[in-house]
Amino acid sequence: MWKIINKWRRFTRTAWIKSLFFNLYMLPFKDGIKMPVLLARGTHLFSLEGRLKLLAPASFGMIRFGYLNEDFVPAKKHGINLCIKGTLCLGKWCRFSPGTTLRIYSTGTLTFHDNIAVGFGTKFFCMDNVDIGSDTRFGFEVVVTDTTFHYMRDCVTQTTYPLTAPVKIGNHNWIGARSYLMKGCTTPRYTIISAGSFCNKSYDIPEYCLLAGSPAKVRREGIYRCLDEEEDAIKRALGQNIQ
Repeated sequence: MWKIINKWRRFTRTAWIKSLFFNLYMLPFKDGIKMPVLLARGTHLFSLEGRLKLLAPASFGMIRFGYLNEDFVPAKKHGINLCIKGTLCLGKWCRFSPGTTLRIYSTGTLTFHDNIAVGFGTKFFCMDNVDIGSDTRFGFEVVVTDTTFHYMRDCVTQTTYPLTAPVKIGNHNWIGARSYLMKGCTTPRYTIISAGSFCNKSYDIPEYCLLAGSPAKVRREGIYRCLDEEEDAIKRALGQNIQ
């Protein structure tokens, strides 16, 4: 019964006209008519001057903005903010919680590969290149940015520091709540970033590491976050029935 109620609730929360407009405006007709991107009510389209590219064949609802974690926060108070002036690349089964912000400048390319979940209040700012690997999970209120927004200059040498540097997050990463992933941050596959961490460099570390702290450092090796089927199998083995 509750599954039916939840499906109806999500149906009524979908901004159908806005979703159709977004798909047909941003994609070729043959893809847009399939409605691969669904927008929940409260999605704000600040700019659609850029380009949307699908990394997988279009299918209905394979990308969703504003539905994930809606039982954690009041969705009506946390709209989605989309400002797409550059290029947005999306793989299949990408899910963005209420409160997500995507701001892509005209020079930027923001890429989300397959099977990515973004927690509420998370913000992405892309002026150069941000690449998020497959099977990555973001906690609440994470900030990802490849730019400092303003130039900085050394008072003695008069050297001007670069405004941007690419961000690349490896496959199967887990980004803890309220972490900051700054310009130049790169991580290998199977990295865990602990909640509240500050990451601002390329981490030349082995896979299966835990980063934590400000600035972030390796705190533990040989560890990763279980996802999807693996986590379900563990729960069944432990006799748990957590919804």
